[in-house]
Amino acid sequence: MLRPSRQIRIIIIFLCIGFSLLYLKTPKDHFINLDQFKYTLSGATYINISALFNHHISIQNDPLLDILSHKAFSNNIYDVTVFPYFRRKSHRARRDEVTLTTWATYDRFDRLIDLATRNQGTISVVIWIPPSDELATPQLIGLENLIRENSAISEKVDIHLVTSNRPLLHNTWRNIARSFATTDWVMLWDIDFIICTDFQAGLDTFKTSGDEKWVKQLAEGKAALVIPSFEWISGTEYHSCPKNKQDLVDNYRELKLDAFETSNPVLSHATDYTRYMQTDQPYKVTNFEFSYEVYAIFRKDINVWCDERFAGAGYNRAACTASMYLSGMDFYVLADQWTIHQPHKSTSFEMRNSYDTAVSWKTFRMDLCHSVADNLAIQGLLHSTEGERIRTLCTEQEIPEINVDLSRLLRTSKEVASHMST
Repeated sequence: MLRPSRQIRIIIIFLCIGFSLLYLKTPKDHFINLDQFKYTLSGATYINISALFNHHISIQNDPLLDILSHKAFSNNIYDVTVFPYFRRKSHRARRDEVTLTTWATYDRFDRLIDLATRNQGTISVVIWIPPSDELATPQLIGLENLIRENSAISEKVDIHLVTSNRPLLHNTWRNIARSFATTDWVMLWDIDFIICTDFQAGLDTFKTSGDEKWVKQLAEGKAALVIPSFEWISGTEYHSCPKNKQDLVDNYRELKLDAFETSNPVLSHATDYTRYMQTDQPYKVTNFEFSYEVYAIFRKDINVWCDERFAGAGYNRAACTASMYLSGMDFYVLADQWTIHQPHKSTSFEMRNSYDTAVSWKTFRMDLCHSVADNLAIQGLLHSTEGERIRTLCTEQEIPEINVDLSRLLRTSKEVASHMST
């Protein structure tokens, strides 16, 4: 799937408005009883997944919302079906709170418990359910038990179910979780990271005492706040957080922890961990690289979405980050915030063909560079200072097709500017 078009973005906006209204008018005690979808076959009891996912249409009683949902979150390749607000949180968040957006599969349910327990705010989570009744039934029953036995989840977490033949549509799940968040601010997150600090306090402090220009950018959806990510590389405390910033710095200097996936530095190099260790003030990311990945806070309504062509592990978060940065957004690192990655065993879900992933990454960069450059060119801006970011980063990709396209669009940009000046 290509970068969401203007039409699709408009559809998603209307969809968000529609489901926000649905959310507000749905009773707090609304509960989907799974018993009504159960049937018995050869002595075994199953849940009818098709009937369950179709049920949300009758709940919202609005065919238009169902059409918009299908248009915004499905495509001919992956055939995604969405059940928004399968379980609603009991807490009504303020609009200015940060909603953590993430997704999970059944083998990460324990991580969801930890996330809800540690996080002080609300969570919008997408949970993938297999389309097979046989496989889905124990997972849904496990999910019901999870909600019933953990008050942090029932209080703080909005759960949205999705089903597709592909479980690892990372960016599709991220877009869905963000779309159905109920606050003005969201945090792009992964289920395997520990909540170590108070992100809401970090946002509030930035908004009240940060650089005036940066604060304005953030409020206008032209910036995001980066939470630096780390991982333990020695010792046994893989599931714990440093006690405070000084403790983190000490462990970093003693080589007990390092930047997340430090073996592949391009993923985090732009965060500038050396500077992070030396300051307690926010600072701007100045050395962006195309594979850079961020865990970030930003306005829910920014006009940028994660590219949904990626089906499997690899490059998907980098695609989100690149789309944000090349749209003109700036990144500011919060020097008093951090998170720690929890290692996990690889599962069959994560198997992929590396050639397929490389193809998706290449075509993504070609499409993104073309769409952003083309938009600037028709305004006569690509050859100006406003086009410097796209010209520099896309040329660095050393993809011949991008360079040919940029040369053509640069000529167009100059011609447009010339006509506009006469």
